Amino acid sequence: MSLTMVSSNVAGYTKKQLTAAVLFTGYCVGNIIGPQTFISSEKRSSRPLRLTRYLVFLPSSLSCPLDRISELTCGPNVIQPDTTAHTSPC
Repeated sequence: MSLTMVSSNVAGYTKKQLTAAVLFTGYCVGNIIGPQTFISSEKRSSRPLRLTRYLVFLPSSLSCPLDRISELTCGPNVIQPDTTAHTSPC
């Protein structure tokens, strides 16, 4: 469900399909690379695992509050439609 919610926020058929494809590719690559970060010799030592977990989740957990702060300080990133173009009946 979360995969479709991201692409539904994009306008245009081609951009929607491209966004969904890129997101799905990233999802697949993450599922392939994820298990490779765990080495059986480091089973008892959880330090590399903890470091990997922080490096992955820290940027994603900071992006939502930073986006909200930038929206509050700078205003929403909404592009207003151009109503002055092609208004003559000719």
